[in-house]
Amino acid sequence: MSKKVQKSGLGNKNSNDNSADEKINLFTSEFLKSIKPFSPTIEIIGIIIKIVAPRKVFITKVQKECTVFKFVIKNNKSDKVQVTSWEDDIERINDIKIGSVIHIDGSYSKTIDERGIKYNDGTVPIELIIQSNTKISILREHILNEEVDDETVDYPLVDLANCFQHLNKKIRLQLYIKTNFDIIRNQKTNINSCCGSLVDKFKWKIEAKIINFEIPFTNHLTKGQHVEVIGIIDTSYHHTTVNIQSLKDIKKIDDNVMSLFELIEANKNVIIDPDNELKNKKLKSD
Repeated sequence: MSKKVQKSGLGNKNSNDNSADEKINLFTSEFLKSIKPFSPTIEIIGIIIKIVAPRKVFITKVQKECTVFKFVIKNNKSDKVQVTSWEDDIERINDIKIGSVIHIDGSYSKTIDERGIKYNDGTVPIELIIQSNTKISILREHILNEEVDDETVDYPLVDLANCFQHLNKKIRLQLYIKTNFDIIRNQKTNINSCCGSLVDKFKWKIEAKIINFEIPFTNHLTKGQHVEVIGIIDTSYHHTTVNIQSLKDIKKIDDNVMSLFELIEANKNVIIDPDNELKNKKLKSD
């Protein structure tokens, strides 16, 4: 059986040693630029800033459908590199969280070709592949300042029709719950995800994912409820979703409730193509 992500005592307040205040050195810009392709021994420490839920993709080279899982790590500047895991290796990293400091030892560096470059969330044309021998450990959890400041930061309030102008930035959306949030377990990979969907009064619908959640999952929200969410619009793999950090980033606005008939009618999926501005603007006119 594959090993799960290890949790280090570093930074753990319950640890009995004196390492809680030990400084963690994240990867440098120079190191990231020095990574050469086809190396199977890349070791790196970074902060997880984005997680893309596992999904199926068709691989032309092998003529079959495979499951891929991706997340992005950064240093204390603006340098980023994406980390990718395939098939059976995904199970080993299914409990990582945004804001955690992760140590990856023994990853494989792979060049991102022209077809994949538009899906690259890193700042270099290299991605790190998790291998069967890769060791992964969490050094600290939740150190991103933006996580604790959400209640005081005034993120822009955006309509679904204009959300394509705010890709990869935190925004506020005031919508209605169409499909209530719950845990979905992938039977093949045994990975849990927390998904739902949201709609506006103009019948636009967007899928939503909660990144960090507890199991068992307790949900205080109800179908049709009018809520405000803080999230990031994600267009990975031509699939548009709003990624929400945690359940606390979804708050009831008022007692307005969208009727069942209206919820069923709201089925115009928001599809954003980051490479086609004219297509995105069509959202406004539909």
